Amino acid sequence: MRHNKRYLIFLLVALTGFLLITRIFRVKEITIVGNVLANEGSIRRIIGQPNLLWADLKLLEKKIGEDSMVKKATIEVIGVSSLRVVVEERKPVANIDLSGTLLQISSDGTILSVGDNANLPTIQGLAIFPFMPGQAIPQEHLYLLDLIEATRDLGLIEIKSTDGKVTLIMADNCEVYLGNNLEEPDIIRQKLKEITMRGQQHKYIDLSQKGYARGL
Repeated sequence: MRHNKRYLIFLLVALTGFLLITRIFRVKEITIVGNVLANEGSIRRIIGQPNLLWADLKLLEKKIGEDSMVKKATIEVIGVSSLRVVVEERKPVANIDLSGTLLQISSDGTILSVGDNANLPTIQGLAIFPFMPGQAIPQEHLYLLDLIEATRDLGLIEIKSTDGKVTLIMADNCEVYLGNNLEEPDIIRQKLKEITMRGQQHKYIDLSQKGYARGL
């Protein structure tokens, strides 16, 4: 009988200790930083009120990263009952002008916002396509984003697409005609650098023929 009583006391103490520890390690405070486009309420709902003793923080980071506005999320443990969520959002690299409506686009083609105007290269002349924040632009336009990344530091300010023929507008008002026989962006970059390094200013550069570049 005495052994049973001791066992019950031990069980009661263990259970009380477990409940106490569980309460201590349950998350009571969540701080979220870095989110501008991503919805804070959505992030908080994903995290909930986990217990740090068994919470899978990597899984929570992955679920937060499923938001189309989020490039990466990192969860840091602060003390025994607080979390700090650091959100790295996708950044705009270009505007797309669709008949007067400006879309801000990330490097992977995600539409980040509609109606804003950032100081970024602008793509003109594309046919209208469905657009909402979080959606992706049509796959065939991703080449233009790669082209922006390759030539941005050379002074690119605008890309014009007319009937599939592409022209670059540079900061010095030089027009670079690529036509529709488009080469890899890195090759186009190299050709532009070769021409501009000659020390001459051009109003028009023709890169429409592979292996051939001409500046006027």
